[in-house]
Amino acid sequence: MLQSIRDKAQGWIAWAIVILITIPFALWGIQEYLGVGGEPVVAKVAGQEITQRDLDRRARDFRENLRIQLGSAYKPDLISEDVLRTQVRERMIDERVLLNAANDWGLRAGDSMVVSMIHGISAFQRDGRFDVGLYDTVLRNQGMPRPMFENSVRQDLVMNQLRAAVGDSALVTQRQLADAARLQFQTRKLAYLVIPNAMFEDGVEIKEDALATYYEQQRQQFQVPEKVSIQYLLLDVAALAKQVKVDDAALQAYFAQHAAEFRAPEERRVRHILVAVPAGADDAAAGAALAKAQALRQRIEHGEDFAAVAHEASDDPGSADKGGDLGWIEPGMMAEAFETAAYGQAAHVVSEPVRTQFGYHLIEVTDIRGSGTADFEQVRDKVAAAYQRHEAEARFYDMAERLADLTFENPGSLAPAAETLGLDIQTTGLFSRDDPPAVLSVPKAVAAAFSHDVLEQGNNSEIIELATERVLVLRVLEHEPEHLPPLAEVRDKVVASYRAAQAAEAAAAAGESALQELNTGKSLQDIAAAKSEWRLEQLDFVGRDATEVPGPVVDKAFALPAPAPEGRSLGGIRLPTGYALVEVQEVRDGDLAKLDATQRGALENRLRNAASRGDFANLLADIRARTDVEIVAKP
Repeated sequence: MLQSIRDKAQGWIAWAIVILITIPFALWGIQEYLGVGGEPVVAKVAGQEITQRDLDRRARDFRENLRIQLGSAYKPDLISEDVLRTQVRERMIDERVLLNAANDWGLRAGDSMVVSMIHGISAFQRDGRFDVGLYDTVLRNQGMPRPMFENSVRQDLVMNQLRAAVGDSALVTQRQLADAARLQFQTRKLAYLVIPNAMFEDGVEIKEDALATYYEQQRQQFQVPEKVSIQYLLLDVAALAKQVKVDDAALQAYFAQHAAEFRAPEERRVRHILVAVPAGADDAAAGAALAKAQALRQRIEHGEDFAAVAHEASDDPGSADKGGDLGWIEPGMMAEAFETAAYGQAAHVVSEPVRTQFGYHLIEVTDIRGSGTADFEQVRDKVAAAYQRHEAEARFYDMAERLADLTFENPGSLAPAAETLGLDIQTTGLFSRDDPPAVLSVPKAVAAAFSHDVLEQGNNSEIIELATERVLVLRVLEHEPEHLPPLAEVRDKVVASYRAAQAAEAAAAAGESALQELNTGKSLQDIAAAKSEWRLEQLDFVGRDATEVPGPVVDKAFALPAPAPEGRSLGGIRLPTGYALVEVQEVRDGDLAKLDATQRGALENRLRNAASRGDFANLLADIRARTDVEIVAKP
């Protein structure tokens, strides 16, 4: 048969078949060169693409944050994926629209602002101080290069400038202040009468059929929450450090290689003047900036005060008002060219213009401190601790990578990873989402334990970062689904709840009846006198923030209409422990003139913040309406 096919597969027929087969293979992948097979795009803002990958990442982060914030209240089925992704896409479009507008308007964030912001992030601090090594470690763990993160911080600062500009321009009129003061600082004279639920509890009759009906109607109240127990492998630098053995030779060698770490680092206080060069500027613009920087330097050389020139001419908004002062810097904080110049010149000398990605800087070192030396024996304990941690960190990152690989390659067990890495498999008892064990110290770890992949598919979790240099992988050992226990098992709890519910209904019924009596002319005092267990409270004028009155009573009192002169307003409200009859006897409006400076300032800030939010929303709507926004595909 094969020979027959071979004999017939000759001539033009064979060549036609070859050509038909060859064409798809030849064109396979050509779309990569033609640009038609690129990453899917969901939207374009002024020609700038928002990719499917970016949207996927933001939507995943949004849902994970929602899961963490809501805890056990999080129900994935209640949140439409299409709605969520549409909202995230719209937010991403708004951000891009605003950032483009901010750039068009020349809003910028100087180096000092970015440095200050990053140094203030607690995740990059050790012992209350910014740590360059920790900074690099955290970014590396997040898979984010320094320039990318720093650009993100710079963009956030620019966006904050835009928000601040809108907020600072919001106006609050005296009429608005007076109206707000009248309502917010209004006081009301009132009395209320509480009918306790407890007085009706003994009269509640417990019938089995009624109890069973109540149990079914309130089944959610008696549900036992979903619980799991887990196995986990914990990898911790601190624990690894304790296992590192030390000897004098290793410590001496480490000390010689890291001597700078055991002395005070040389810090320099610097100030600068920035002549900005916009990104993408041509040679003419860069040359003009350089000439301006040189002219400013000559002014200082001829006797003008550096701080005054910086205040007048520097393009760094974060330092210009401070005479160009950037404070104390240490190695690793500034752009490389800037740092090289700052550490390569004597104090009180103004540098030649130094070019960085932001423009030309004139730099002056105003003070120098640190750089003291240390004797090995004096710091031996510190060297030992640093050496152990250094070795542990090296092991940690290698082991963390292997842990991730081994638990992924063996998704049904932690044993292979534990045996290979020499880790102990640890276990927990059963716990719910709202009562996790201490080891699951971050919400994402709890979320992982109850996730579909781990709980229902039976897989190991991904590696979970509990803290810097502390991770774990977990798997579910035992699962107890949410369930409604038999009535007999929780009968005492159901009886107590049923009794309380029936007593509350009885108290409310008594309250509604008493309210009818009040509406026919009886007074609270008359009704209270007839019921010794009912508690009457007569109050002087109280405000909306009164703490001596139950919150629902205050809310009801301020929801009732103002009484007519010599009249009263009446209402009733359920309380957790009873039913309250509320009587408003008199209303006094707040007076703006009587507010102290703190109260007036807080009120004005609240109104201005509300106005600025509205202004910002209107600004965004206007800019977006004038921006070319194209929705390319469904989210």
